[in-house]
Amino acid sequence: MTLKNPGTLSWTVGKATLARDGEEAKQSGVWQPEPLAPLDWGFIVVETELPERVAREKLTLRLWDENGTQSVEIGNVSFP
Repeated sequence: MTLKNPGTLSWTVGKATLARDGEEAKQSGVWQPEPLAPLDWGFIVVETELPERVAREKLTLRLWDENGTQSVEIGNVSFP
């Protein structure tokens, strides 16, 4: 996915989780080629394995920074 860093400090992803109905469904693997510079766009790859019925539901993806202190939440995520 492509993500913009609106902050004033570089941002590096540390962890990703998928949740449904407010309950964590799966911890996912993440990879980022380089930290996101302030006010810049960058790529983050999220990898997960889910049963097909769960993957088609509306999920919430939460990305945490490497310190676990800041996160970004993306709702209505589903997989074809």
